[in-house]
Formats: sequence, structure tokens, C-alpha cells
Amino acid sequence: MRKNLFRSYYVILAFLFFARLLPFLMPEARLWGINQLLFLPTDYTIAYLALFIIALMLPFIIKPQAISGITDWFSNAFYDSDKKYYYSLGLIIPASILFIVFAAPTHFLGDGYTILSNLSSDKGTFYKWSEKGITVLLNGVQSILGGKNEQTALAAFRIVSLFSGIVAIWFFIRIAGILTENPLKRMLIFLATFFSASLLLFFGYVENYPLLWPALTGFIYFGIGYIKNGKGLIPAAIFLAGGILVHLQFVLMLPAM
Repeated sequence: MRKNLFRSYYVILAFLFFARLLPFLMPEARLWGINQLLFLPTDYTIAYLALFIIALMLPFIIKPQAISGITDWFSNAFYDSDKKYYYSLGLIIPASILFIVFAAPTHFLGDGYTILSNLSSDKGTFYKWSEKGITVLLNGVQSILGGKNEQTALAAFRIVSLFSGIVAIWFFIRIAGILTENPLKRMLIFLATFFSASLLLFFGYVENYPLLWPALTGFIYFGIGYIKNGKGLIPAAIFLAGGILVHLQFVLMLPAM
């Protein structure tokens, strides 16, 4: 059973790796979501291929004892140790520095330039009904930073993006800990969430969505806590309400509540 499960996961992983190379066979096709390598220098494609090969080889060359040592350390350090919160901060602080140092210089993903110009306009800010909460918050941060211009607008987005990343990573760690006590599963859950596409939102991302991640991860963490031990319903409701205030798309979490 376990062997068959491994094979299934391995085939899926290999397919996902190969999918990134399909756009090279049809560069004119708009294969959104898998065509990023087309827009990057050749060096990136070479590096991707090297990592691709290494990743597919790892399950066959790494000894189970080595993995067990790493997962046991991770589980003990971040969940069982008296210094677990220090270890969490030891991860979050360097990540925050990277978010600041490598803040996105352009804002082509989504409606970045549109909402940046809306917040920086000296003629007033338009408040879209479904995104009013986050716009009010960004406007408030901008007013603290100074007048309405592109520099203060960009700084407001980056501050909210950074804050979102700090809180989301904290909950990524805590969610992995509350879901399971198995060291390997804890590490895999954390790595899968930490290195998911949401990570992009925390590098000074100019959009109205980054702040949804603290709301979502907080809601998930306290929701799981309530399911498991009957505690956390009120905090889950608070994060739900906060998410809805930020952006109305968060009402999709109401059935989960």
C-alpha cells in the first residue's frame, strides 16, 4: 500500500516538473501557470533542469535514517522544545529580511499598477465595494507615512505585505503542529505551505490580497483547534470576520465556519 502510494505521488511530482517544460514545445500558446520559464534567462531553465533531476533522484539516494534525523530535529525544535517560539522567530525574522531586501520591483502580476495609481492619486481614492476594507486600511497606513503619492502608496502596500508574511508564516508553523504529531508529516506540511505560491504575496506584493492570508491561516489554525479539542471557536470567528472586512471573497469561508 505504502509502496503504491509512493509511486503515485512520484508520478504526479514528475508530471508537474515536466509540465513546466511543455511551453517550450509551443511557445506561442498561452499556457498560463506553467510558462514562467519562457520569460526568464536560459540560466534559469538550466538551473530548473538541474534541480528537477536532483529532486527526482533524492528519494532513491537519501537514507531513511538521514531524513528521520532532520524531521525529528524539526519537530522537537519547533513544537516540543521549551524554546519552540524562539525557533519560530529564528525562521520568521530572516524571512522578513528577505521579504524587504527582495521586494518586487515591478507590479505586473494582477492589477498592481492600477491599484497603486488609485491609492496614490491626489484626486481621491476609489473604494471598490468588495475590497473596501483593505483599501481603507492601506489609505490609513499611507496617511501615516505622508501625503498621497506613489512612494507612500508603494510603502503602504509593502508594509501590509510584510506584516501578512510574518503572521502567515507563524500560522504555517502552528498549523503543521496541530494537524499531526508525526515529525515527517509536520515538516512536509510546513514546507508545502511555506513554499506555496502564497510566498510571492509577501515580497512587497502590490495587490489587495496579501492580508487575506493572515486571516485564512488564523482561521484554519483555530478552526482545527476547535475540531480537535473544542477550543478556538471565538478566535476562528474573529479571523473570519476580519477576513470578510478585508475582502468580501472571504465569505467563501462561511460554510467552513
